[in-house]
Amino acid sequence: MGNQGVGAVISASLPVVRTGNVRSGRPSLSALRGGSSALDPWPLGQPPDACSCELSPSDEGGSGSRAVIPCLHLVLPWPHLNRGIGCPESTMTQMNPDAEWKVGDKAVYPSHGVGEITAIESNELFGPNATVYVLELLHSSRRILIPTAKAAQVGLREVVSGVQAAEVLEALKGDPPPTKAMPWTKRQRALLEKLSSGSLYDVAEVLRELYHLKGVKDLSFGQRRLFDTATSLLVQELSIALGQNAEEIEEHIRTIFSW
Repeated sequence: MGNQGVGAVISASLPVVRTGNVRSGRPSLSALRGGSSALDPWPLGQPPDACSCELSPSDEGGSGSRAVIPCLHLVLPWPHLNRGIGCPESTMTQMNPDAEWKVGDKAVYPSHGVGEITAIESNELFGPNATVYVLELLHSSRRILIPTAKAAQVGLREVVSGVQAAEVLEALKGDPPPTKAMPWTKRQRALLEKLSSGSLYDVAEVLRELYHLKGVKDLSFGQRRLFDTATSLLVQELSIALGQNAEEIEEHIRTIFSW
């Protein structure tokens, strides 16, 4: 199964599973690597390093209640995706292992975007006496539970600074580096890895490449999904870093690529 470390996190196309008034995505092997059977909710026989659930009001109109469904964040069995979080040369991916988060802090979780720490609480799902950060994503109803002892390992980081945000926007103006010809499935995996790296610069590289591709042909369904994901991740974080609304950031990005 390769490296069984923290690994990378990939967002797959997730069907919705309902239990009472709780909705959770459960990825299948077909969504991740072309198989047909369902993944064990706890791959490798161990609890995940983080888990998430999406909360919604019940059909009867009641308010949503908290639940933990460990079925989204996976330690992937592909060694090339288990190489660690981010690119070492990028200052935006340096995680502080001693960082202590407080309730109310904004934080970025790889491939999911910006959230707010809304609680720090005990949760034995991750082991005896374990404590977790409860991260509520700002642009969805999903909550992610992150063991406090593994926050840096799973890639939790601060929102980029205004200076770094300006550098990311400047990087969008350059030409994408040449890439060798390869089947789309392999290229897609490389782009997914970048989206999951935790680096906003990597996300910008994905968007830049897809914008250039979009300029020469219509994007396929899969390419369009990557394009939309990269756009969303970039816009949410830049809007917070620069103190601008999302519409202004989106318009600025479109202007960059209006050749």
